[in-house]
Amino acid sequence: AVGLASFKTLGEAQSVTASIKAMHHNAYITETVKDGRKWYRVRVGFYSTREEAEKVGETLSARFGFKSIWVVKPPRDEAKAHFK
Repeated sequence: AVGLASFKTLGEAQSVTASIKAMHHNAYITETVKDGRKWYRVRVGFYSTREEAEKVGETLSARFGFKSIWVVKPPRDEAKAHFK
């Protein structure tokens, strides 16, 4: 999967996720806590190869102006919950 961006509010993450879904990508939100603060991460997946994930990530990064993307291997339960 590709991590595209992290947001401080769920609303921001939901807005971006909806825009990406409208482009027919499997976008979803995960939550994490860093330094005592909750963050909402927008991810897109899932891909067979790292190269495929990077290509999609770069395309979406250019389209939406994300500063950096990262490729992740989601935990099994995350993948199962969001696989389409």
